[in-house]
Amino acid sequence: MRRVIDPTDAVSHNSDSCTMKLAILAIYNHDGYPSRQPVQRHRMKGHRAMSEVASPALSVGTVAGDTLGIFVQRVFRPALIVVVPLTLLGLPSTIARIQAAIDHHYPPAPSLLLVSLHALVYVLATGFLSAATYEAVCGRSIRTTELLADVVGRFVPLLICSVVLGVAVAIGIVLIVLPGIWIAAVWSAVVPVIVIEGAGFHAFARSAQLTRGYRLPIAGGLFVIGVAAALPPLIVTMLSPQRLIQAVGVPIFATVLEVLSVLCSCMALCGFAVIYARLREIENSTATTAEQPG
Repeated sequence: MRRVIDPTDAVSHNSDSCTMKLAILAIYNHDGYPSRQPVQRHRMKGHRAMSEVASPALSVGTVAGDTLGIFVQRVFRPALIVVVPLTLLGLPSTIARIQAAIDHHYPPAPSLLLVSLHALVYVLATGFLSAATYEAVCGRSIRTTELLADVVGRFVPLLICSVVLGVAVAIGIVLIVLPGIWIAAVWSAVVPVIVIEGAGFHAFARSAQLTRGYRLPIAGGLFVIGVAAALPPLIVTMLSPQRLIQAVGVPIFATVLEVLSVLCSCMALCGFAVIYARLREIENSTATTAEQPG
């Protein structure tokens, strides 16, 4: 059963509570789902809401900065529920790869079962992190159990659309990289649309609609986030001499490297929900401006 969100959960009982409830209820319909009616944007700062009439901006800096801030401040702790299984499933391959580099031979082929389990958990992680990030952007508490249940309920379209998206981006990257980044920008909202709006297989069309007119800054933001997520593990790997790795032990070094890689990947995945939230704000703000008289 689809979870009904209480839009007033995040509202504290202080002098501004009535204002906050009106601001948040304007974004949701009577069923508790995100409303597609035009609304003005309300940003929470501490326990106060500031109404912004101007249309929200979308830039490379906004996407990258908001993604890092939301992940560190709100999503990091809930994300540990997917970091642990992803680390455990990816660790054997990382150990084998490092040991093979030390011994100067090719690593053995990974187990098909392990790779399949890792892929399935990764798909669940993308859905969970999208939902958790959107809750954080909206100023609501992140209810881990309920969000996981929602994602599991939408797992089939999430899995199939993720495979289609991954194949399309991979083909685009093979074609001189840029087409892959552009495809990722056009369909950047696919996972959030499935998880948050329940659009199922219509997520591709909905994502193309939301991203129209903003694909260049989205592509730039995704590129910056991708580079930022790839650099820490790469730097640790390049700056760690073989003697150090052997001194601490391959399993320990591999564990540290895998945890760092998974955390950076989770941060990058949050960027898609940040982009989606910003696009929804722009959509609602634009519709509100169009409806204003004069």
